[in-house]
Formats: sequence, C-alpha cells, structure tokens
Amino acid sequence: MNQKTLNLSIGVIAFISAILNYAGLASMVDDSWMQKGLCALTSVAVFTALYLFWTWAFGVMPELRHPQKRFASWLTVACGVIGIIALSAYWNVVALAKNEIDTLSKQSVIPRVERFYATAIRQSGVYISVKPELVGFASDIGAKANGEATNGSITGSAGKGGVTAVLRQLQASVANIVLSVDEALDVNSNLKNKGDKCLEQLHQNIQENKSYGASVNCINNVVSDLSNQNIASSVEHAMDGLTSSIIMPVSIKTDKQRQAVQNILDGLQNRADNFASKVRSINNNIIDPLIVERPNIMAGILIYWKSIIPAIATAIAIDLVPLIILIFKVLLYRDAETRDDPRHLWTISELSDAMAQFKQISDQSTAQIAPSTEPKKLSDFDFEDHDKKADGL
Repeated sequence: MNQKTLNLSIGVIAFISAILNYAGLASMVDDSWMQKGLCALTSVAVFTALYLFWTWAFGVMPELRHPQKRFASWLTVACGVIGIIALSAYWNVVALAKNEIDTLSKQSVIPRVERFYATAIRQSGVYISVKPELVGFASDIGAKANGEATNGSITGSAGKGGVTAVLRQLQASVANIVLSVDEALDVNSNLKNKGDKCLEQLHQNIQENKSYGASVNCINNVVSDLSNQNIASSVEHAMDGLTSSIIMPVSIKTDKQRQAVQNILDGLQNRADNFASKVRSINNNIIDPLIVERPNIMAGILIYWKSIIPAIATAIAIDLVPLIILIFKVLLYRDAETRDDPRHLWTISELSDAMAQFKQISDQSTAQIAPSTEPKKLSDFDFEDHDKKADGL
C-alpha cells in the first residue's frame, strides 16, 4: 500500500467516524441551529484529530529503530486509542444503536407496569377470602336466633323475645358487612376492567412507537382507586365494635335475661375479635404510584450493552482499523530489518541520497564502456610529411 492510498484510506475512515459522531451528538441536543452547529464543529475536530493522529503514527512508528523510542511510540498510540474509544467510538455507538436502545427502553416498561398492576390486583383482593367466614358467622347468629325463637335454646322459653331481637340485630350487622364486601368486589371488578384496557392501550402505544405516558397514568389511577377501597380495614373496625351498637330491648327485665344476653354478646364479640385479628394480619399496604423513567441514550448504552454488542464492536472497529494496518506495517519493517533487506527501511533523505549516488555511478560506468566516435590513430607514420619531401625531389 503506497502512501497516497494509505492517507486516502485514513481520511475515509476519519470522515465516516466524524459523521457518526455528529449523528450521535445531534441526537442528544436540542433541535436548534446553535446546538447543531456545535455538533458539526465537534465532528470536524474529530475528523482532524483522527486523520492527524493516524497519519503521524504511520509516518513515525515504522521508522523508529531504537527500542526505547519504539516503546514510547507504542505507549503514545495506546493513549491515543484510549482517547478515541472514550470519545469518538462512544458517540459512534450512540449513532448506530440509538433506535435499538430506544426500542429496548420502551419494551422494558411493559413488564414493569404489568408487575405493578398485578401486585395491586392481588393485594386489593386479599379480603375476598374473609367473605365465606363472614357469611358463616351471620348464619350461625341466625341459627341461634331461630333456635331461641322456636325452642328457647338459650333462655329456656320459646318465643321472639328480647334475646331473639338482640341476635337479629347482630345478624343484620354481620350481613351489612358481607354486603359491603360484595359492593367492593363489584367496584374492584369494574376497576380491573378499566385497568386491563389501560394496559392494552399501553401495549398498542409502545408497539406503534407512540407516547405511553397517558396509559401509565391511567393504570396509576386504577391502582390508586383499588387501594382506596381498603375494605379489610372497614371489616376489622366493624368486627371490633360488633356488639357495642346493640340496642337492648325493653322486654329484657329480669337478671336471668340480662345475664343470658350478656353471655351471648361476650361469646359473639370474642369470635368477632378473633376474626378482626385475622383480618388485621392481612397485608394491605398502600401501593405507591409507578414512575416510569426512560433512560437517555448514554445511560441506555450502559444498561442494555449486552443487546447492542454488534453495534459496539462496529463502532470501535471503525476507529481502530488503522491500528491493525499500522501493526502490519511495523511488523513488515521489522521483518525486513532482521533480514538486512533495505526495502521499506530507508527514510526519504536516505533514499534520495542513494538514488543520486546510483545515478552518478551509472553515468561513470556509461562513459567508460561506450565506444568513442573520433578516429583512432593506428601508427606514428606521417603521410603528409612524406608527400612534401617527395615533391621536392
């Protein structure tokens, strides 16, 4: 590869890298002439720096013969390569992988939102498990009331007296709690339908590369409404004060009747307290709204680097191809040097002196070997003098 071809190749590589640098920088700044102009100037600086660095490296390193100077030159090249990777190659990656990083960051939103939404749905339905026990509690109270009214199972005297009235009040209280749970279930079902539509819209917006902020806000609102139901807390408080709101019938006059009613209330309240403790143990923490932050392109490279390894390799290779060529050229020079082959080893001044000396030697050899065009004198006899003497006789 002659020097002209080498410089042209370095120029093409530096130009491509400068274009990629401009594309990477321009994707990170505002869409204004000032910002775009600064990006263009930076890309020109990158082109100039890359071209000068590699042309000087090719011009200097193969000519160095002293080991210390060779080591210093390779150390300089290593520092330059680190600078190229840290600055130019990084923006090359941004330019090549921008769309992929943007796609990956959007796709990562879906599983985050789905986990958040599923947690809210699961937590909002924890009190559903208490409904069968509440229904059973109300049925037990109703059975006691029926037994007292029919057979006098509590006081010994059948009839719808004061004890039966107290039991009917307790049965109605528990039935109201069951009713509130049913109403909450209906509300949750409607909210879940709304949340499913929001999630479906989120999938569609991301697939069509549209803004998805409104869909995330919609899901946050649904989760907030689910948390505000807080039925478990309502059931807990209702069970804690189940017997406190009972109105004692006027028909209860004797101590025996009062004691019977009190025994019933104590037993049912004890059962209600145990039920309230069970409800209290249910985890019903308020879920904080989900905040979806899309990482910028620079942070996205660090987050999704495993998915863009081909782009990273391409970006680095564009800037480091001259390094591979430089290594080959230096090895070629060293090999010629070990074989005592002067080709490719002389400097321009040495080659110029050698050519001048070769021309001088060639001219001298030509002058000695070429035949003379002048007539050669074969003997010392003077024919003209002999003719003159003959005429005088």
